[in-house]
Amino acid sequence: MRISRTPFRISFVGGGSDLPQFYQREGMGAVVSASINKYMYLSMNPSFDEKIRLMYSRYEIADSIDTIEHPIVRAAFNRLGIHKGLEISSLADVSKGTGLGSSSAYTVGLLNALSSFLNKPLSKYDLASLASKIEIEDLGSPIGKQDQFAAAFGGINKFEFNSDESVAITPIVLSSDRLIYFQSHLMLFFTGRSRDAASVLSEQKNHMDTEEYRNIVKEMVSLTDIFSDILSCSDITDLGIILHENWELKKRLSKNISDSSIDEMYNIARKNGATGGKILGAGNGGFLLIFAKPEYQLGIASELSYLRKIDFSISFGGSEIIKVL
Repeated sequence: MRISRTPFRISFVGGGSDLPQFYQREGMGAVVSASINKYMYLSMNPSFDEKIRLMYSRYEIADSIDTIEHPIVRAAFNRLGIHKGLEISSLADVSKGTGLGSSSAYTVGLLNALSSFLNKPLSKYDLASLASKIEIEDLGSPIGKQDQFAAAFGGINKFEFNSDESVAITPIVLSSDRLIYFQSHLMLFFTGRSRDAASVLSEQKNHMDTEEYRNIVKEMVSLTDIFSDILSCSDITDLGIILHENWELKKRLSKNISDSSIDEMYNIARKNGATGGKILGAGNGGFLLIFAKPEYQLGIASELSYLRKIDFSISFGGSEIIKVL
């Protein structure tokens, strides 16, 4: 038996530039993100009767790879050349469609468990790269690469996506005191609704042909260096300003990223002391990230008491095999 644990992520700046339609044309995309202590768990065990049993939001039994209905599992089996019967079950701390990269966490965690089961463990870079190929190339998902790399590597990172398909990973290393101080400024609220990221991202992907659209994304990419520098060695409270600027740019990418309800939530937080924030992931639902000094957070939480506040911390280590039996 193998059990893998793979973190979800929160993204700060640069989102959208990890789409191949952007970085292949512009030469490079970049994002800054952090993995958090909310996880996807997968357990894997050989099946007694050689059938393939999958337990996720539904229960599935398949006699062969070709009859597997779960697209990620079917693609992963084909990529790794697996023909044995396995029982695979998954559990997650947070439901899908909430902007925390759960689909990619599932893919990375699955590949980690499968490669360990085959006694051919993959490096973190290879895990992320193969997960990206499965989701983008094999399954045609209109997504980028940041989620897979964040899930595989963990921690706080700046990821640079190059036109030759390589990815440069720059960890942002903070002292324990500075990390605690940074985390103390972050709040996470569930908006109460999930969404289909594919529909929002498909629109963004289609708009990458326009220069106006790409210029907005380029402005967001330019914020990654500023965000990284402030986080590393400047006044952390200035990060809220950068997050706010990124959010205003992101909303210009599509009318489906925000709406009056989300705008109201964000404006309430700003009126009560927050300096920045954003909807995580593709937008139009999921989690709202808020940046505010600790002394303002009780007031913000009180004014947004109709939303579920989620406590979290930065997670290091990335996708891991936590049990081998």
